[in-house]
Amino acid sequence: MRWPATLALSLTLALSSRAAGQWSVSNLSVARCKLAVATIGDRAFFAGGTGNLPGPVNKDVVDIYEASTDSWTVGTLSLPRYYLGSASTARYVAFAGGDLGLNDVTGRIDVFDGQTGTWAESNLPVPVSTPGGVGVGDYLLFAGGYDGLTGTRRVQILHPESGLWKTRKIKGGDRSLIAAVSDGSRAFFLGGSSWSQPPGTDIVNIYDSETDTWDWTTMPFIRELPSATVLDGKVYISGGWFGIGFMDVYDISQGTWSSVSVPTDTARPSLTSVGPYVLHVSGVSYNNHLPGTIDLYSTLTGRWRQYDQSVAPFFRNAVTIEDHTVLIAGGPLSGGSATNVVDVLRVAPLGSPYCTPANGNSTGQSATLNAFGSPAAHEDLVTLTAAGLPAGMPSLLLTSQTQGFVPNVAGSQGNLCLGGQIARFISDLTTANGQGEAYFDPVLSAIPIGGGYQVQAGETWNFQVWYRDLNPGTTSNLTDGLSLAFQ
Repeated sequence: MRWPATLALSLTLALSSRAAGQWSVSNLSVARCKLAVATIGDRAFFAGGTGNLPGPVNKDVVDIYEASTDSWTVGTLSLPRYYLGSASTARYVAFAGGDLGLNDVTGRIDVFDGQTGTWAESNLPVPVSTPGGVGVGDYLLFAGGYDGLTGTRRVQILHPESGLWKTRKIKGGDRSLIAAVSDGSRAFFLGGSSWSQPPGTDIVNIYDSETDTWDWTTMPFIRELPSATVLDGKVYISGGWFGIGFMDVYDISQGTWSSVSVPTDTARPSLTSVGPYVLHVSGVSYNNHLPGTIDLYSTLTGRWRQYDQSVAPFFRNAVTIEDHTVLIAGGPLSGGSATNVVDVLRVAPLGSPYCTPANGNSTGQSATLNAFGSPAAHEDLVTLTAAGLPAGMPSLLLTSQTQGFVPNVAGSQGNLCLGGQIARFISDLTTANGQGEAYFDPVLSAIPIGGGYQVQAGETWNFQVWYRDLNPGTTSNLTDGLSLAFQ
C-alpha cells in the first residue's frame, strides 16, 4: 500500500437549527448523488459522487461531520468518482472502486486512519463499481460489483493495518448493488442485481470473522436493489423493483426470517437504525414515483411513523453515528440535478425520573420507566419502556400534566405518582415480556382525555405504568414516574 501525505481538510461548516432530539437541515459542501457513506465513532463521511454543472461532474469531495464539535470539514479523495463502495472498522474508513464515467471502472481505494487522521491510497485487486462494503473485525470487505462488463461474485478483503488483500468467491452468482451490514463480528451480504435470470437474488452470504468461516441463507423475497441495517441482533432489509411491500427481518441467533409490511415500498431505499427505531428512507417506486418520505419503525411496538423529507430525491444515503444522530444526505432530484441537502434527526434518552424508587414487586426489585425519542411534541416520537416488571403481567400506561402522590392507591402495593386529570391508554394495554419489559408508543396527538388531546410545545407531561402482580396474592403495583418536557 502506498501512503501519500495527509489529505488537506478545510472549510468548517456548522449545522443549521441544531436542537437535541428533533429534525433539522444541513448541507453538504457540494450537491451530488451516487456518493458513499461510512462512519467512525461520532464522525460521518460522505465521499465522492456525481453532481451538477458548472465544474467537474464527478466529485472528489469528502464531507466529514463530527458530532462532538457539531461541525463539518471537507477533504478530497485521490480520484473523483461515483458509485463507490464504503466500509469501516473501529479505526479505518475506506472508499473503494467506482465509476469514472461511461462505465470506466476504477479500482482505486482511499483509506482514512481515524487514529492518526491520515489518508492512504491503494487499489482493489479487481476494479469494480457499486460493491457492497462492510467492516468486520479488523477487515474491510467489498463484495460483488460491476467490473465494466458484468457483475462479479468476488469478495475483496483488505487488512488495512498491513495493506494485504485476499479474495474469495461467494454463492449467489455475479451481482452488484449488494446490501452489506455487520453486527460487529459477522458480515451479511444480501441480495443484489444479478447478471442472469432472474434479475435479482435472494441469497444472503454470511462471514463470521471470529471463526473465519462463510455460510449462506435465503431471504423470503428476491431483492435486486436492497438496503439493510442491523439492530439488536436482527438484520432488517428492504428494497426491490417489483413492489414487494415488505421489510424482511433476519434473527441472527435463531437463523429465522419474518416480514413486516412497509408503508412506502420503493426500490433502493436507504435503511439505518437509531435507538429502538429503523428508519426506512424512501427511494423510487417501481412506477418511478418519488414519495419523499421517511418511514420510522419502532422495533419494540411495531408502530410506524412517517415524516416528509425536506426534499424528494431518490437513492439517498442514510447513516447513524454514536450520539444517536441520523444524517440523510444527497441524491438525484426528479429533474436530473443533485441536491446538497442533509436531513438530520437527533433522538436521545428523554425525561426526568421522580417518585423513585418505586415500591418493590414479586421480582424483588422496583419497576422503572424510561423514554427515548424526540422532545418535539409535533414529531410524535416517544417510546417508553417499563422494566423490572413481573413477566407476563398486564401493564397500562398512565399520564397526567400534574404530579401527585397517593401511597398504596386503591389497595395496590404501589404508589400513584400522578394527580389531576389522569389519562389511561386502555387501547395500548400490553403484557410484560419474559424479560419483564413492556413498551409503549403513546400517540401525542391523541392523549385519551375527553375526545383526545394533542400535546403542545411547552407542556410537561408525567408518565407512570400500572401493572398486575402476584405478591403473593393477586395485587397491582406501579413504576416510578417520568416527567417529559415537550418543545
